[in-house]
Amino acid sequence: TAGLVERLQAMPAVVLTGACQTGKSTLVQGLVPGGRRYLTLDDLEFQDASRRDPEMLLGGPLPVTLD
Repeated sequence: TAGLVERLQAMPAVVLTGACQTGKSTLVQGLVPGGRRYLTLDDLEFQDASRRDPEMLLGGPLPVTLD
């Protein structure tokens, strides 16, 4: 996980893949608490807003975790 922490702190985008419901998002949230925004596309309103304005996903002062 040390390599993942370094990448999450340094890179604007990191892709973490794996099977559903295995803890990927929870892992990322726990490794860099407060240092990233967490946005989930499971929220249908947010999903719709992101389709209309995809750039809003990346705006802001903090890096983003998209789930």
